[in-house]
Amino acid sequence: DYETALSAGKKALELATNNKQHGAACYNIGIAYFALGKYNEAVKYLQSSIAFNKTKVAELALEEAQQKQAANRNSKTKNCIALCGMGCAVAGYLYARKKYLRQKQNTR
Repeated sequence: DYETALSAGKKALELATNNKQHGAACYNIGIAYFALGKYNEAVKYLQSSIAFNKTKVAELALEEAQQKQAANRNSKTKNCIALCGMGCAVAGYLYARKKYLRQKQNTR
């Protein structure tokens, strides 16, 4: 359960007494956030992990989290563009309908 791992990692972070322990706790928290799909938080903790205890595993995990973060951001942008396009189409339809109804009313 990643929520339990997250809680345990945060407790370990509170109890850390040196850089190696602090880095390991941040790494574990970052991995838990990654598994939960919370890539912004994962990146933050993985960066902290590397700052306190630089390891190749943490660097690779950070790289993967940053890729997922960017893909997630791009996906949200594409969804927003699609929704904006639909909004424009609806607005165009409503404008054309309103114009049609006015013309229809003026011809009576």
